Amino acid sequence: VGQVIESGREFFPSANAIEVRSIYNQETIAFLLTWNDMKADTKGSNAPDILVDKFHLDNPKNKQKTLVVEERDKRYSDAVALQVPSKMTSGFKKPYFLFGDKKNSVNVTFLDLANKNEVKQYTGYGYDRLTSVDNHVLAFSNYEDGEWSVIFKYNRNLDGEEGVSFIEESFIPLSFYVWDGFNNEHGIASSITAWYSLYLKASVKKSPIVPMLTYGLLALLLELIIVFLIRKKFSAT
Repeated sequence: VGQVIESGREFFPSANAIEVRSIYNQETIAFLLTWNDMKADTKGSNAPDILVDKFHLDNPKNKQKTLVVEERDKRYSDAVALQVPSKMTSGFKKPYFLFGDKKNSVNVTFLDLANKNEVKQYTGYGYDRLTSVDNHVLAFSNYEDGEWSVIFKYNRNLDGEEGVSFIEESFIPLSFYVWDGFNNEHGIASSITAWYSLYLKASVKKSPIVPMLTYGLLALLLELIIVFLIRKKFSAT
């Protein structure tokens, strides 16, 4: 959906769906993001922390005043971002979906598709408190037949300062942003998803033989004890 909560709202986003796939091994995890776009906008630039003027529906009287020439002539490129909490939260509590909040920050992996595979990483304490941090993510992008494809590749074993670790057999919140440059989307004006949960299955499956033998032996031992007690009772009488 469009970001319609904070000022600088995007009421008419062009992207209304994104497909996400993931694959992982012991050391890395990769996400393939695909979405439809009628035109690849690879001129200009984009970033999640660009200041955005209020949309004219926020203040109709100032429509002409806010539409300054400098902003009108600026070209914005297509872009995409993946967002995860900076650290795992307990229970059902999650950071504010729009770039986190003061108490619960997020890590935002951003790719300006005009700059191909140059990833930028941000820590967000709110939509107006994004800080650029060291980047440890690889990215690959491609546009073909009206569809963008972007791959983000992460190190799974991050420490607490670099972001949440992608631990197996746990639910990890993540969400996504898409910017369409042709639609003049930039900064906080974008398409955004709600929080979804990523669950990583165990890469090494435990053999069922040991539990089966254990429970089988316990059952046999229990039967022998019952038989022994019954025989002892009848032999005594």
